[in-house]
Amino acid sequence: LAHGPPGQGKSTWALRFAEGMRPACYVSLEEGLGPAVADRLRRLEIRSTDLRVEEPKTAQEIVELAGKGYRCMVIDSVTVSTLQPEDCLTLARANNLVIVAVAQETKAGATAGSSRWSYLADVVLGFVTLRFTVEKSRFGALISEPVL
Repeated sequence: LAHGPPGQGKSTWALRFAEGMRPACYVSLEEGLGPAVADRLRRLEIRSTDLRVEEPKTAQEIVELAGKGYRCMVIDSVTVSTLQPEDCLTLARANNLVIVAVAQETKAGATAGSSRWSYLADVVLGFVTLRFTVEKSRFGALISEPVL
């Protein structure tokens, strides 16, 4: 789970992560296939055919994308989808898939949507001031790094 306020590098980090996990699918729910995503891909110099950017309209379309043999799927932003954390866990297990869920924060600083996102995630990254902090990890140390 990658969460934080708008403009802190969540989507940029998620695209870069997906590029390193190819073949991968970036599910762009919040920004769609518009100029913001195209500009980000250009700025990051991502041109790989092994990184697909998709704009599914339904949860069922996301489920179908998960079954296409990707190693990684970024869902940006789960906050605007009808998928629940348990749905993503099921998709990940059924398809041997790394899922990165990107979520916005409320004005109070909490992850928007269900608190189950943080609870069920193996790793939780909090983004603030163009840095991410590993807030939870079942695999290793908690760190803080600049967004690349």
